[in-house]
Amino acid sequence: MTVEVTGPDYNFLPKAINEIRKLNQHSVYVGALKQVGDRTVEYMQMIVHVNEYGATIHPTTSQYLTIPMPIAGKRKAGQIDGLFFYMTKNGKPSLARNEGGQLVVYFLLAKEVRIPARSFLRTTEVKTRQRVRRLAVAGVTQLLHGHGTWKEVYNAIGQYVAREVKRTIATKSRPKNATITSVNKGFNNPLVDTGAMQRSIYWRVV
Repeated sequence: MTVEVTGPDYNFLPKAINEIRKLNQHSVYVGALKQVGDRTVEYMQMIVHVNEYGATIHPTTSQYLTIPMPIAGKRKAGQIDGLFFYMTKNGKPSLARNEGGQLVVYFLLAKEVRIPARSFLRTTEVKTRQRVRRLAVAGVTQLLHGHGTWKEVYNAIGQYVAREVKRTIATKSRPKNATITSVNKGFNNPLVDTGAMQRSIYWRVV
């Protein structure tokens, strides 16, 4: 006599083992994985790396880097007529223009610009570690009961971590922006300017 076992006593172990095996064969990555406008994924990953670890920027085609004052707006030095080299009262080199007898500084000049490290990926990884473990355990438990797939487990983890990375970007306040950067942006949020870096954050199951 053959007995078919169904209902709540059904053994989901073979399917669960297969799904858990797939968990071990795949991974989930969180980071700058989306193109934002005309900014490629590679460009966004460079921006993330600079903010995460810090960097020192040097001029590549001229003697100085140009740091715009608010009056310059989004314009580059070559787009503004009448600029000339001027040493400010504080002894800082600049590009200025004579406007109706008044000297107006449009750009400060610098030999280098140091961007301090503002870790948001690593700090979020530490902050979310326990929750990720709980999500993983809950996901495996669901698989053992015959519910869901390995990819759904990873998607749940990726979605949670990506959301927390964006939250860290929005709330991180130190190290603060330089004064001129805060003035140009109109606010002092070190990791937010246009919002492009936040929008580039996503997860990918591979």
